[in-house]
Amino acid sequence: MKRFRTLGWMFIVTFLLFFVNQGRAYYVAPAYVALLAAGCVGFEGWLESKGGRTPRLGFGLLWGAQVIGSLVAIVLMKPVAPINSPLWEITSSVNEDVVEMVGWQDLTAQVAGIYQSIPEAEKPRTVILAGNYGEAGALDLYGKPYDLPRVISGTNSLWYRGYGESEPQTVIVVGFESSYASHFFGSCEYTGKVTNSNQVKNEETTHHTGLYVCREPRRPWNEMWQEMQWFQ
Repeated sequence: MKRFRTLGWMFIVTFLLFFVNQGRAYYVAPAYVALLAAGCVGFEGWLESKGGRTPRLGFGLLWGAQVIGSLVAIVLMKPVAPINSPLWEITSSVNEDVVEMVGWQDLTAQVAGIYQSIPEAEKPRTVILAGNYGEAGALDLYGKPYDLPRVISGTNSLWYRGYGESEPQTVIVVGFESSYASHFFGSCEYTGKVTNSNQVKNEETTHHTGLYVCREPRRPWNEMWQEMQWFQ
């Protein structure tokens, strides 16, 4: 029992730390595995102490709840519902991360079109600056067939990867307002707006939706890069 109390306090303290620091809800998800395991041990001991048919009924109830709970979790947490279907409307309202998974291939295709329009002489010193880790990851994953240039980002640990061995001269800016881009570059050309084929509203299609090609860095990159670090 003492171990159970210790485990409970460990969870409560961890939960409160993430809550105060505005962490995402799933940050504490691994802790529930330990809590469920501890609860099962306690529940099993209680059932065995009752004797008779109680253990059999209790285990049946436990397995039934496990199956139902797993099915509900899969539907709510995994992108299994067809996009824009009635079930999708329900699951996306519960799990907003599912909405943010839509449109990465469309974004990559848009950026690829912009990259192809850049003069060949500029391409060796061209990079893509992504505003968040989702955009950076998608462009890196889906950009290989398009032969896209290096994707850089100041988000979280991506900042430590730097901007490359040579200073970029042409930058395709994704996920920023024009004022942010203009702070670092003397010339920024608007080249389009982020969209997706499913017409789903998410961060990319409703916030900082502009796509830009920027040139003429205002300062050396080693100075600008110190300001291009942010956390999400």
